Amino acid sequence: LFESSRAIAMAASPRAAPAASPRFAPGASPRRGKAPDKERRFQHADNAVRLSDGRILRPPLLGGIFADFPPAFAASSSRLFAPLGNAAIGMSVKTGRRLGSLGPHRGKVTAVRAGRSRTDCADPMVVGSSFGELSLWDGKGCHRLASLEFGTAVLSIAWPVAETILVVLGSPGETATVERVEVPSLEGVRKAGRVPLSARVAGAFDAIENVAALVDGKELCVWVDGWENCRRYSHSHALTALSIDPLLRYVATGDVRGVVWTWWGILDGAGEDRVSRVPSRWHWHANAVRALAHSGPVLLSGGQEGTLCIRSAEDESVHFVPRFPACLRHITVSESGPSGQRFTCLSLEDNSLAMLGALHGWVTPDYIYALDVPLSGEFGRAGGATKKQKKRKAQQSRPVLHNLAGGGLAVTASGRRVQFFDVTGQPMPGKPVRLHRGGSANSDPMRRWGLRELAFSANALCLMTCESRVSPELEEFDKESAFSCVLKWWRRDEKGSYFVDSISNNPHTADVTVALSNPVQESMFLTASLDGTYKLWDSLPISGAVSTGESENGTAATSCWQCLASGSWRRQPIVSGCFCADGSVFAAGVAGHIVLFEAESGVPVHICSLIQASGDLDVMHMPHQLCSALACNSFVLLACVKGKSEEIVCFDLHSCEAVARLDLGAALRGTGSCSMRCALPISVAGSLQLLVFRHAEADCMVWRLQRDKEGDLIFKEEASAALPSRRGVLDAAFVQEESLRDDGCHMLCWTNSCELWDMDLSAKAGEKAEQRADAELNEEEATPGRGSLGGLIAGRSSAVTAGQRKLLNLPLRTTAA
Repeated sequence: LFESSRAIAMAASPRAAPAASPRFAPGASPRRGKAPDKERRFQHADNAVRLSDGRILRPPLLGGIFADFPPAFAASSSRLFAPLGNAAIGMSVKTGRRLGSLGPHRGKVTAVRAGRSRTDCADPMVVGSSFGELSLWDGKGCHRLASLEFGTAVLSIAWPVAETILVVLGSPGETATVERVEVPSLEGVRKAGRVPLSARVAGAFDAIENVAALVDGKELCVWVDGWENCRRYSHSHALTALSIDPLLRYVATGDVRGVVWTWWGILDGAGEDRVSRVPSRWHWHANAVRALAHSGPVLLSGGQEGTLCIRSAEDESVHFVPRFPACLRHITVSESGPSGQRFTCLSLEDNSLAMLGALHGWVTPDYIYALDVPLSGEFGRAGGATKKQKKRKAQQSRPVLHNLAGGGLAVTASGRRVQFFDVTGQPMPGKPVRLHRGGSANSDPMRRWGLRELAFSANALCLMTCESRVSPELEEFDKESAFSCVLKWWRRDEKGSYFVDSISNNPHTADVTVALSNPVQESMFLTASLDGTYKLWDSLPISGAVSTGESENGTAATSCWQCLASGSWRRQPIVSGCFCADGSVFAAGVAGHIVLFEAESGVPVHICSLIQASGDLDVMHMPHQLCSALACNSFVLLACVKGKSEEIVCFDLHSCEAVARLDLGAALRGTGSCSMRCALPISVAGSLQLLVFRHAEADCMVWRLQRDKEGDLIFKEEASAALPSRRGVLDAAFVQEESLRDDGCHMLCWTNSCELWDMDLSAKAGEKAEQRADAELNEEEATPGRGSLGGLIAGRSSAVTAGQRKLLNLPLRTTAA
């Protein structure tokens, strides 16, 4: 197999090989005007972060996009490797836990494939990157065995036989060639020249034994070892998917119109095919066929419908596995394991992996959820969203990383689910909170319900989410009725999963900008909106002697969340808010002022004027973010204010006066809006750490609020970092347990490339990274018998009771507000 001479050259016939024009030459520069999704998928994975002290930090990648490229099962079928940034992440097929990574690479990993088991390596893997790297790895120990470099990005890889690897070099939709790599041993790989298979508009690729097939726009290119030229078969429409029958009887292709074509007999004979062949036609998909794969004698296909089609080539019988939560992008099938079982992995567009252990009977998939990222249609695909939709989406941008009391993070990248990370920044096993609320897999993203705000209670037993949407049809005629909003309260059960306890429809008539939980009373929540009102919510017994309601988990509902109080301040839109550290007062930010309300009654007790604090009476100051903490032996209130320039103003809540200021316009470069994140000190006398950055800009800075020798509060710069070119910070948050130390600057950073970076700006960051890299997870290790939030709330002290003495007593305002 593959014993043909290395000296086989590309035939000069235009049908057999592309013309050597500058436009289609293998070394030609890429075309201009690539689609945004294509640029996102094949950009170099440069993650070098430059620190203010001159050091260069390459932060580990904790999460990102799994669904761009197909994953691969190891030969033992016990592990699954999925491309993620500059590495391929290994996961247990049984538990879904991470088991290491194949990387890092200098480029973005674009292809990963498994080889057959050998005596010296049970799970050999090969990985290709956009930098032209090809490396062989031991899938069990996750260490590199050998590597090669090409001058072009690796588009796809196939390992059809143990001694030969086929590598497709190029980019999707561009010119591509196929190179052969000989593997006499895993440590001694070498290039063996090109095979007579190429494409001008490269697409899907597949190879089995001595057969290779490549999509070239509307043509199917097939080559068998020993042929001097490849065969080309034309279609009426562009091809999108490809799969070769394991028995080498036919080649199946899918096109943009949803038709699956089966080419029988095209692998027979040698030389030019003189038979006028007509493929068989099967049409079920309403949109393009996104993926094709074989599982034994059956053909699997999927696309925009979110349905897996299982069709037998013998008798043309078909059955379906429907209702996947998103479109199918890739289908990967494992080899038969020791028990003869095959696993099927579906890569979904919502960045999750669906694992199927059987394809017959009642099929129940197990999901491996990666970070919730925007769908491909939300990346700004050409002709996708109108200017009004893009403007609305920009106005509805919300924080992604949410700190939990006692450590840990909740991540809500795109508003379809909430995922959890522990105090070390590592993803926690277990299912996240899914917020899917109707809609089909291929519905318009702008018409879906999306998460806008969320708040956890102090002990993480309760969760409040705010979801909303704007109907584009109603917005054209009646803007007021186009907005819809729903509040949901969730409770955590004994298994650690959340279930919906209460729902309130349309509690506000405009966008909800504030969603808070009381740090003392665990069931009390606060919402505020641009309609100028705020509302206090608490879980109260249901009126009536007997409750007939039933919660989502099947238990009888005896209480629900109800509105305790509501109010406003001069009907001004509320843009930000926060609770005081002891929960006795909450602050609401309106144009030019910060209003303090008593938490129990909702009565305004004091007004902090931002206009008087700045001294500029001609500029409207908007406090778009508030944060309160007990630090430096004082109750402090931090306001991120946007006026003529952006600044952070620190108020002492005892005197209600501004005591410190930080000019962000001079400290941070860029034009994006400024955001701040706080790391609470471990003691009342401790200083307060601040993380400041601009939206979608490369720079971020860490400041510390502390007292100087005279006892005055000042801001002192601790560290700063600059992300590489074309990378920007969308959100960032401290990892709480690390930030409690004096020298800690450990944070998670969510970038505009939809990647979650683990950044430690402290001087000992390198030592900590080496310690984390040496800790290998064993897939046979037993999973702790607790829920997905067990690590976040374990050992946490209970919330303070409502009858405890208040720490802050503000003077009651007696004059008219």
